[in-house]
Amino acid sequence: MAAIALGLLAVAAGAQTWTFDGGAEGWQVNDLGADWVTSFGVTQPVWSPSGGAPGGFVSAQDPSSTTFVFEKLALGDYSTFVGGKLGFALQCTANSWGGDNVVVFRGGAADQILVTQIGALPATTWTDYSLDLTADKFRYGSRDGGVVNGADFASVMGNLTAVRISAEYGASTPGIPDTFETTGLDRVSFTAIPEPATSAAMLGLVALGGAAWMRRRRG
Repeated sequence: MAAIALGLLAVAAGAQTWTFDGGAEGWQVNDLGADWVTSFGVTQPVWSPSGGAPGGFVSAQDPSSTTFVFEKLALGDYSTFVGGKLGFALQCTANSWGGDNVVVFRGGAADQILVTQIGALPATTWTDYSLDLTADKFRYGSRDGGVVNGADFASVMGNLTAVRISAEYGASTPGIPDTFETTGLDRVSFTAIPEPATSAAMLGLVALGGAAWMRRRRG
C-alpha cells in the first residue's frame, strides 16, 4: 500500500520527465562561454538504447576547452514546479574539474541567467542528483553571483527558455584527446510539491482503499 500511496501522490504533484528510452527527446549539446550565453557550437548527443539508469540515455564528448552542457530549449511555463525538485543522473569518464558543476536556467521577462550548483561531481557510474527549485538556491549569472530573489525566480520559471545541465567535469588539456571527457545524462525530471490539502486527500483515498482491500481479504 505504501507504493500505491507514493504513486498517487506523484500523480497529484505533477511531473515532467525525460527518460531517453526512445531517443534524445529534444535535448542537445551546447558548447558555451563563461557567460552561459555565448555559444561556440550546438551538436546532437549520442543516444544509447541501454546502459542508462536504467534504459536509454544520452551522452556527449567534450568538444573543446570551454564548457559543454546538455540543453533543453523552449520549455515554457514551469511555474508549477517552483518549490519542487529537479532530478537527473550523470556519469562521466573524468571528475577532475569542479569549476562548472552547475545547472543553468535561462528565461523570464528580462532573459536572465540563474545558476545553481549540483554538489558532488559525477562518478564513472551513474550518480543521482536532486536539486531544490527555490530562489535561495540560485545565483545571478554564475555560481558566485548574488542570491536570486523570489520575483526573478518566479519570472524565469514562468517562461523557461533553456535548461542547461553541465557536462564539463574533466580538466581538459588542448592537444591531448584522452583528457576530453565523455559525460552521460539520464532521467531528467521536474517534480512539483503537492499542496497540503491535496496530499491529505490522496492519503485519505489510499487509507480507504486499503481498508476495503483488507475487508475483501477477510471476507
